[in-house]
Order: sequence, then C-alpha cells, then structure tokens
Amino acid sequence: MLENLEPSSKVLPCKVRTVAGTLEAKDRAILEAALKDSKWTPYSLASALQQRGLVLNDKSIRKHQLEQCSCKLLGK
Repeated sequence: MLENLEPSSKVLPCKVRTVAGTLEAKDRAILEAALKDSKWTPYSLASALQQRGLVLNDKSIRKHQLEQCSCKLLGK
C-alpha cells in the first residue's frame, strides 16, 4: 500500500513561465525569442510588455534570463 511513498516536490512559481503559459503559441514564441535577444534589456522588455497589457517586472525577467528561477529546476 505504501510502496513508492515519496514526499511531494514543491515547484516554485516563475512569473515569466506563468505569463508565457497564458499566451498563444505564436506570442509565446515571440516572448521566448525576446528573452534571449541581447537587444532587449530586462527593463525595456518589461516596459514593452506592459504597453501590451502583460505585467512582468524587470527583476523577474532578469532572474529568468540568468536561469535563477524555478524553470532551471524543471529543465525548462
């Protein structure tokens, strides 16, 4: 009955992953490309997204870009 009893792993949220998950595939691809493009600073990307109704702050974007968010733990 208790075979394979394991504690549940807590997956911390990532605001970038959460917002990207709400987007259509085309928009998600655009966001992912912008996150990797060096011409976008976290602040300028956050500002551009905010103008389009997406709320992501520059600190969340930077943390995601540096792979310091929970996405790295999930292998994303």
